[in-house]
Amino acid sequence: MSNIYSSGERRKHRRFRIHLKVLYRIDAPPFAKLSMGGKNTEALTLDLGGGGIAILTEHDISVLSLISIELMLSHDVHSMRSKSFDCIRIKGEVRSNVLQSDGRHRLGIAFSDISEEDAVKIAKFVKMGLSLGEGPYIY
Repeated sequence: MSNIYSSGERRKHRRFRIHLKVLYRIDAPPFAKLSMGGKNTEALTLDLGGGGIAILTEHDISVLSLISIELMLSHDVHSMRSKSFDCIRIKGEVRSNVLQSDGRHRLGIAFSDISEEDAVKIAKFVKMGLSLGEGPYIY
C-alpha cells in the first residue's frame, strides 16, 4: 500500500526516533478487525510525536483503518530501566502503509483520540528524547 498524500512534510509536531514495543488492535473497518481476530498485536515504534506515531508491523493494514494503541513510556528517556512508567492509550487513523524490503509494513498513524493527560506525557517524553540528539534509541 502507498501513502495517500503526495509529498512534503505534514506534521505539526516533531517526532522522536525511538524503538519501543507497542500493542495495537484494529477497531475499523469491520473486515480488517475480523481478519486480525480483534486481538492485540505487537509492533515496534519507529518514531513518536505529539500528533502521531510510526510503527513497524508484519500485517498489511489498510490506509484509513482505525486502530487502538497501547505503549509504555518511561519517566526517564535515558533509561528504560526506570521503575516509573506511564501506560498511554491512544486511538489513531492509519495515514500511510509502506511495504519494507523485509516484508514488514511501516504504518504512519495520526492520533485521533488521546486524553489531554496522555498528550502532555508524550510531549514531555518527546522533548526529553529530542534533547538527546538524533536517534533512533532502542529500548
